[in-house]
Amino acid sequence: MRTITKATKSGALAIDASKTYNQRTMTELDKAILNNRNILNFSHLCETIQNTEHLTDSDKEEFKKIREVASDFNNWNFSDLAIGCKVTEQRLKHTFNLSDESIAAIVRLASYDWR
Repeated sequence: MRTITKATKSGALAIDASKTYNQRTMTELDKAILNNRNILNFSHLCETIQNTEHLTDSDKEEFKKIREVASDFNNWNFSDLAIGCKVTEQRLKHTFNLSDESIAAIVRLASYDWR
């Protein structure tokens, strides 16, 4: 356990750094999304993830669920694209164990389909 000590008004507070979000171990799916975040459209990312040999069938099934959530019409049924991006981001954050960077890439690519 890596401990970080943070000074507070009431004294020192020990924090287990291994439990913080920024220090968590990224999943292979998360890494695959980040490695392909510069792809130009969401369909191409989906195809790339499905064809990535080192991902398990479970990872690929999870990405199909991610795609369903990210592409859901109810996320994008707003006159302002920014609202759709925020709704989609929140749904992904609350449903899947992905880094903020992966979620941002997915939302960005999905938003292109709804412009």
